[in-house]
Amino acid sequence: MLRIVLDHCGKPDIAGKAFAPWARHIDEIAGLPNTNCKLSGLMNCAAAGGSATDVKPYADHVLEAFGCDRVLWASDWPPLDLASDYSTWKQICDEILGARPHPVKLAVERGTAERVYRLAAQQES
Repeated sequence: MLRIVLDHCGKPDIAGKAFAPWARHIDEIAGLPNTNCKLSGLMNCAAAGGSATDVKPYADHVLEAFGCDRVLWASDWPPLDLASDYSTWKQICDEILGARPHPVKLAVERGTAERVYRLAAQQES
């Protein structure tokens, strides 16, 4: 089966606060069993100086729609540097994922990518 990874959470218009149309499309895409979503790129979608408060509703929706077993964390570096920096993005994600059970955080930060990209199998061979 073809595996699809939606990059940058589908590039929501966070700066324009256009949540509802984006959320409907995310729900449609998440309904396809072969789709996954990268938790990345949100800082570049927010207004200048974006914060955890700005991106959290979008990250939460992706996590709810896809589930932790279909969400992969990514830094979006170096484009991230246009809007923020790595340590800020990592801190925001730690806040968002830290509010969830530990297995969810592990899946998003590591497990899903290993499975989708078949990294664990590659290391074993």
